[in-house]
Amino acid sequence: MNHNPVESWPSLLAAVVTKILPLTDRPYALFGHSFGALLAYETARALGAKGRVPNLLVVAGRAPQMATHEVAISGLPRIAFLKELEAIDGTPADVLANANLMDRVLPAVRADFTLLERYDADDAENHPPLDCPILAVGSDNDPRVPFDAVLGWRHRTRLRFECRLFAGDHFFPFSNPDFADSLFDYVDGSLNEHSKDFHRAG
Repeated sequence: MNHNPVESWPSLLAAVVTKILPLTDRPYALFGHSFGALLAYETARALGAKGRVPNLLVVAGRAPQMATHEVAISGLPRIAFLKELEAIDGTPADVLANANLMDRVLPAVRADFTLLERYDADDAENHPPLDCPILAVGSDNDPRVPFDAVLGWRHRTRLRFECRLFAGDHFFPFSNPDFADSLFDYVDGSLNEHSKDFHRAG
């Protein structure tokens, strides 16, 4: 079934929360990278408003109140947009060269960039801190997200904040061989502690 790409934050969050909410009756964590970090954060806010704040939020990206000054690319013509995707270096060259595949995925990719470009960092500055711990992760060679933009997540929680740095560039979650195991160990340890409280309460 084909779905029209979502270009509205309220519509996106409504769809995501609808899917996740039935799974939040037990300890859970949210993780997001880059644009996904903003989505995980806004999802945590939306679920928190329903009394289902996550037990942990893990984010790999710029803090929401840290404005980006990158030029908007979502509305560029196809060839120019593909060149920008190539420059970002997050899409394999053989994928970019596959015209049929790109015909299918480009609308969704453009929608993601549209949402990112429409995000209101000034508004996020005034968000009340979350009632869940945050682990912010970054890399030592990310040209898109400086380390202070990662540290900015400390202002988005009133509970525990930790920050960890990994070797790599903007796409270190996919290229650093140690990242996945480190993330799973951290999340597992955090949720196991909450799981004990969950079972005691039950």
